[in-house]
Amino acid sequence: MENKPKVKLKILFISVIYCFVCFLVFILIVKVGINLLKFGELRFTQQSFKDSLVVSGIVGVAAGVGSWIFAKIDEYNANKKSSSNEPPKD
Repeated sequence: MENKPKVKLKILFISVIYCFVCFLVFILIVKVGINLLKFGELRFTQQSFKDSLVVSGIVGVAAGVGSWIFAKIDEYNANKKSSSNEPPKD
């Protein structure tokens, strides 16, 4: 029987931070690329950075919470399946 780690709130916070950072980097790279292609120069304002923070925050929280919920569902199903495999105790 394999021992899977329990899904805890610590993993939720780590996944939200990880998703936030990944999406922030992705959004900044895309915005820089679009500005370079469209204008031929780097036009990056403080408001544009704030918008990137807000969007990556929303997407990071949604992706982190979603992945945590699916991990909890998998953990529940694994526990339910492993308990049904055991013979009944008299």
